[in-house]
Amino acid sequence: MFAGVVQANQVVFYGIPIMPPSSTGSARIFRITNLRVNANTLAGGGLAGTTAVVASIAINGTTSVLVNNNVPTVGYIQSGLSSASTGIRNTSNTGGGSAPNFNQCNNASVGTSPNLAILRFADTFGTAFKTRVAPMASSTAFAGNVLQNVPGFTYNSESGFVTNLISGATNSAWAGLSDYGTRLKAVFNNVPANVTIYVTTSNVVNLFQAAATAPAYPSTAPYAQLVLTETASDGAGGSAGTPPVVTPTNYVQTAGLVNLIGYAPATMVAPGQYEAVWEVMNTNTATLENFDFGVYVAYNATASSPVPTTTPATVTLSYAPTATEGAFAIAAGVAASSTLTVPRFSDAASAAIPLFNIVPCTTTLLFPFITNQAGYDTGIALMNTSQDPFGTTPQTGTCQMNFFGQNAPAPVVTPAIPAGNNVAPAGNYAFLASMIAPNFEGYMIAVCNFQLAHGLAFLQEGGSSGVAVGYVGLVVPTGTGKRTTTPEQLDQ
Repeated sequence: MFAGVVQANQVVFYGIPIMPPSSTGSARIFRITNLRVNANTLAGGGLAGTTAVVASIAINGTTSVLVNNNVPTVGYIQSGLSSASTGIRNTSNTGGGSAPNFNQCNNASVGTSPNLAILRFADTFGTAFKTRVAPMASSTAFAGNVLQNVPGFTYNSESGFVTNLISGATNSAWAGLSDYGTRLKAVFNNVPANVTIYVTTSNVVNLFQAAATAPAYPSTAPYAQLVLTETASDGAGGSAGTPPVVTPTNYVQTAGLVNLIGYAPATMVAPGQYEAVWEVMNTNTATLENFDFGVYVAYNATASSPVPTTTPATVTLSYAPTATEGAFAIAAGVAASSTLTVPRFSDAASAAIPLFNIVPCTTTLLFPFITNQAGYDTGIALMNTSQDPFGTTPQTGTCQMNFFGQNAPAPVVTPAIPAGNNVAPAGNYAFLASMIAPNFEGYMIAVCNFQLAHGLAFLQEGGSSGVAVGYVGLVVPTGTGKRTTTPEQLDQ
């Protein structure tokens, strides 16, 4: 057995004895195992699985040896994650998901509605997801002193061939032993301040039911666990070790279901950006598989409401560790390293997938007719009814009055109107059109930055003895885009 020496994109084996077969009709077999290639530059060149990886074999020595095929095909390039199936799904995991709206002024917590989504990682071939070493019949894939040293045997693991015949005191003592199994990463972007992203600590059936706990071997049940970081190694030399898994901070359970769903906060890597990484602990390499994880949003609206999103929070899904972070940055043409952990993956990820929106707490009121012409004037009152006997959380906010019609003034913004309107009326929530929109006639739309706003308009001719009529402002549904998207349905 000889260890190869990496030199740029070459692996050189020194001092290999090449002797003739001991008898006629025999052959001497030289096996080269655990070669890895940076195939990212070869991807996208044709149909999946049709782009070949070739190797060039050369023998240098005192004796000339003929190599019949010195440029053999050693593999084919295919993306490991399915672009069609990897993405977000609805909370029941029955189909595709869409970005829900979370109201800025309503608390959100794990286990309460609206829950968020399922993240799905789907492979394109059976051996795309691998454990660190092949699962064994009587123990987990992470037992110590694991040898995978049968020549010619196919080990569907990230380690491949593993031997302890090289002396040393670190993982290099176990030649071939990878640092971890396949890891799956979700990166969340554009997350508003004061919002916490939680993820399940293992794969789930849906947001209401956990998958089975770590399977007893032998088993083909897919299982993965949340790990501390994308590059933290599983154990030390001579032992495959235990993955650095994240302990659940809490559990969610739906009535009538036995399995508890453990969850923990995702790791904040930058303001507005969070990350979660899971390691494959068990897999069935004979079939296509999905690993599904739950994701939740939590914030306390009464303490520090999150800022509404102007664009949705998003998530990207990929393998881990990717080659773009710190020392993992890959310069052009550099593919080999004697210090970085194994395996490493391309930074190619799914397109950013919209995940959720934080929508502002607003009420929109339509006043269909307001006039300050021909001797008429209109009184306008805006009421904040979020204080009630039913336990509703009181809110406070301003209202912007937008005028449309003859002599329309610029929008008028009120002072902050607290719940119950316990402020002096003049210039706070009650106005005359003659004061804020002189000589105006048309309609007005008031957008209030709190829920449960209502309004009253009062039209009067001349003085107190003139003809008068009043009406209640109409509540306009908001949060769905243009008013023409659906038929207008207004309430008083």
